Amino acid sequence: MPFYSACCCPRQPCRKTHRYVGNAPYKVVADSMTLAPLKQGVYLVEFKTEDKDVAPARGLLHVSNLRVLALELPNDQMRLIAVNATTGNPVPGAKISVDIVSSNGASKDRKLMLTADKKGEAMLQYGKNDYVSGYRAFTNDDNFCFDNA
Repeated sequence: MPFYSACCCPRQPCRKTHRYVGNAPYKVVADSMTLAPLKQGVYLVEFKTEDKDVAPARGLLHVSNLRVLALELPNDQMRLIAVNATTGNPVPGAKISVDIVSSNGASKDRKLMLTADKKGEAMLQYGKNDYVSGYRAFTNDDNFCFDNA
């Protein structure tokens, strides 16, 4: 059964097709694919087959050069560091968006915005009954970092 995969983006459409000839229709096939380098952005990746009874599988592919490193500290603190994903160097001035969830219902869930210092670091203080459910870094040039948690 042929198996197709496509990667779509309004500014940079591309398509890659894999055909699996000679496999029984019930056989599960595992594979990987390599794409040419993509510009920063969020891409829709779709996997589909000619079999109309099989729904396409879709997902988002985030291409970003930013990552957040997180270090849990005592007393409900966390050190967040915005880094360049290629070099590992800190990104001073990067914004770090943090999602906080309250586990006791006494306070509401909230989103905090932190700014990285000259070492790319930002300190987060949260409450005893709170936990960090996600965080991401962004700059004016790169707003595509995937939510970490």
